[in-house]
Amino acid sequence: MQNINEKQAVVQGWLGHTPEIFSNKLLAQSTRVEAEKGRVIFSVGEEANGLWGIAKGQAHFNIATHESGPRFAHIIGPGSWFGDHELLTGSTRILEVKTSSDCVLFHVPERKFLSLAAEYQLTWRWLGLLATQHTFLALGSADDLMIGNSEVRLAALLLRLSGRRGAPEKTIPLDELEVTQQNISEALNLSRTATGQKLRRFREDNIIGFSYNKLQILDPQALEARLAE
Repeated sequence: MQNINEKQAVVQGWLGHTPEIFSNKLLAQSTRVEAEKGRVIFSVGEEANGLWGIAKGQAHFNIATHESGPRFAHIIGPGSWFGDHELLTGSTRILEVKTSSDCVLFHVPERKFLSLAAEYQLTWRWLGLLATQHTFLALGSADDLMIGNSEVRLAALLLRLSGRRGAPEKTIPLDELEVTQQNISEALNLSRTATGQKLRRFREDNIIGFSYNKLQILDPQALEARLAE
């Protein structure tokens, strides 16, 4: 990631598409939180308590919408915000968010968000934009899972996880992902053995590199080219 400070990082992605007056007001209501690797920010079914944004580090979205889970679905990095669904609907948390590295986050408690919404009428519109971006990402993810060729499906997945597919413009791409082979296997809906074989093929082609719990995106253009195959 390019060398930018925390406040610059957290206004990439979603907040980069909102007026500066709104992003400034939102951040003025936030509290800076340091979270060590492995911390669960919130869990499925937990009472909601506002909006969160990442300024530094990475976290996993783990889903459990039906009978099983939670299972790895997505990874987010600097500039990503989450918690919009519960603010809009008043529901409990619908996914688990767990840090995959040491993180710096900004937290806007629900009461402070509601106070901002009472003061600044367009607050709900911009929260709706975040929810729409998340809906687009979810639809794109489902569409990619229907790609028949598993190697092409893997290319699409790696582009999405690195913020290069389905993410809002101005999103900071991730060149190194804090993920395991098991995470990739779950999100790809493929056995761990088959996933490992395809990852090794990509590594032999110098498209990716990987080590313990990390995967490097070395050639995103080559991943894009695989989508056309």
